[in-house]
Amino acid sequence: MQFVGGGAKNMKKLYKSLKKSALEESAWCTKTKEATSNEAWGPTGTQLVELARATTFGPEVFNEIYNVLYARLDERTDKWRKCHKALIVIEFFLLRGDEHCINPIRIGRFEPKLRELFHFSYQDPATGRDAGATIRQKAKDIVELAGDVEILMEKREVAMRTRNCVGISSDDNITPNKVEENYTAGRNSVSRK
Repeated sequence: MQFVGGGAKNMKKLYKSLKKSALEESAWCTKTKEATSNEAWGPTGTQLVELARATTFGPEVFNEIYNVLYARLDERTDKWRKCHKALIVIEFFLLRGDEHCINPIRIGRFEPKLRELFHFSYQDPATGRDAGATIRQKAKDIVELAGDVEILMEKREVAMRTRNCVGISSDDNITPNKVEENYTAGRNSVSRK
């Protein structure tokens, strides 16, 4: 069978879709796996915010998300990006997630797994780059941050304040302020309210 254009990629997507259907995977497992895929780019801000909000939907959704993240921390060698992205999501949860996101990382089952990553080593054969360095550093940063309650609370406070400064999303019910604008171009003047 010949594939035209991006046919191989389309077949891979079809395979993944059928696999998800057959396993009856929950939407939150799927979204977490998409955010922590092996693609060369990181999870999007939208994905991070959506997952952080979902952890407040109850213990079932919380556990689905955290179980995927825990499994992703075991991805090694050529799938190291999944581990790295799981660390990005975990760090985001520490700073901007609900408060109950902290304990599984600080004192729960994640802490020993994160400490294992302090010694992670993998050299990308394609680039020769030490891909393990970013994972080692990120794991150390997370354990250090989760362990220092004062610094963690300060950083969470800053993250919550900056969240409101960064931008406005469609679900932020912010009414625009009435602004009066005056423009002058030569002798002509225009006012807009």
